[in-house]
Amino acid sequence: MQNEFRLPSQDKMITFREVTVQDALDLAQLNPKFEEKSTSWWLTNLQDGDVYPAKLWSQEDRIVGLLYLYFLTQDDVQRRVSYTCQHCGESHTFSADYGALAKNPLNQFDQWPTAQLQDEYQLNPLTGEDLEELEMLKLQDPAPTDDQLRLQVIAKRLRTEPAQLAKLSLTKYISLMKEAESKLEEIRHGIDLTVSHICPTEGLDSQIALPFRANDFIPRV
Repeated sequence: MQNEFRLPSQDKMITFREVTVQDALDLAQLNPKFEEKSTSWWLTNLQDGDVYPAKLWSQEDRIVGLLYLYFLTQDDVQRRVSYTCQHCGESHTFSADYGALAKNPLNQFDQWPTAQLQDEYQLNPLTGEDLEELEMLKLQDPAPTDDQLRLQVIAKRLRTEPAQLAKLSLTKYISLMKEAESKLEEIRHGIDLTVSHICPTEGLDSQIALPFRANDFIPRV
């Protein structure tokens, strides 16, 4: 059985073969702490035909790919989700139908999306390789501070070195960060993980961003 899906970031088709028990056994040999590395392995090794390494996919591509394989291999695609309600302040739990996400239209690009910043930088999606490197940074001891990690993330999005950004004046850096945040919508693609849920106490609607951890959508044996 072969299944094709299109990468949301660019006009490229990916063909997946059928998942086997051996695939899950091989995956189990990888350290589950390295979630992004496991994701790259899973999405790359399950391809059939011309292989396009998942390290080169965008973060959004990888989410869609994991969900696609999850839908193909699971009978029950509902997961329990909890959130703190903005209307009543209580915690609510409901069964989120991740399968219904497949019915949402994908925001797609014909080529890798970028957005221009301050005439000298281009804002890019994070790649699988970026995510693997950021994951390794987070696992360091001591772990980077939030500000240090934020610098690493924006440097990868702008395809520049963190040391170069660190030389900017604080005023320009803050301005750059604000502009990057405002332009993320221009390069947003993939699947919308937002669903509606009605507060059982107040009867009012909340928009909930469903949690997504790669390890939750990669089978382990």
